[in-house]
Amino acid sequence: MAIDDFAFRKGSNYGTLICDLNTHQPIDLLPNRTKASVTDWLTMHSEVVLVIRDGSNIYRAGIDAVNRPMVRIMDRFHLIQILYRWMLTSLQRFLPHQWSYILNLSNPPNQTETESKAEELQEIKIDMKPNQQKKWELIQVIKKQHQTGQSIRSLAKAHHLSRNTVKKYIELKEPPTNKRKRRSTLLNGYINLIIIGIENNLSSHQIFEQIKQQGYKGSYRFSQFLYKDLQPILASIYYTYSNGVIEGQINRLKTIKRTLYGRASFELLRKRVLYHM
Repeated sequence: MAIDDFAFRKGSNYGTLICDLNTHQPIDLLPNRTKASVTDWLTMHSEVVLVIRDGSNIYRAGIDAVNRPMVRIMDRFHLIQILYRWMLTSLQRFLPHQWSYILNLSNPPNQTETESKAEELQEIKIDMKPNQQKKWELIQVIKKQHQTGQSIRSLAKAHHLSRNTVKKYIELKEPPTNKRKRRSTLLNGYINLIIIGIENNLSSHQIFEQIKQQGYKGSYRFSQFLYKDLQPILASIYYTYSNGVIEGQINRLKTIKRTLYGRASFELLRKRVLYHM
């Protein structure tokens, strides 16, 4: 069987859809997405010998709580998504610091780079997104109108902005950016140790053990994820099953929900989803 969730109301209430991997048809619909409901359903259906799921911790815990041997598989698509997110997180944490460290050694800033920065500011309009470009054009209009003698109060009224916003726009000398400040993390105090470990070709686990000895309180979360889901991950490589079947049925479920205009009870929705022509 395959198991996945769907939204009654996105971000609020979720249910669970269960499909037969052989017939590609839905076999049950659960009104919630909890560990207990998954465990109870599997306990009542002892004929289930293989389960494929996404990376949900709820479904993993519910399936693992069933006290009988079953083949547990993690869907390859979701596995690749998780690996991709972890890779991006690692790159964002380590590589910017590593590259800035290397560049500072090999390419110290020179006068030519400083002079070219002014030219880049002139061309920054080309690289801006449409909404940023529109905002920058409005700022230019407000600045020109203020230079002609219009007061901040009249400009605020004309452009439906607060006086503080108009004042801020007038004082701007370059396009505003939406870059957020980097949040401080537990790793901030160990960046130099991590860079040294990378330069010495240490593995991520060896680097983790080193910074842990220096007082790092964080966890080696990715290794924990691999350890907890090792058997389902290996099974996803061995078996050819995927969650594609249930993803298609969830699309069908969404279509049925739309035809009911949000006025149907769960029981009616369940009957409509489980009905086979």
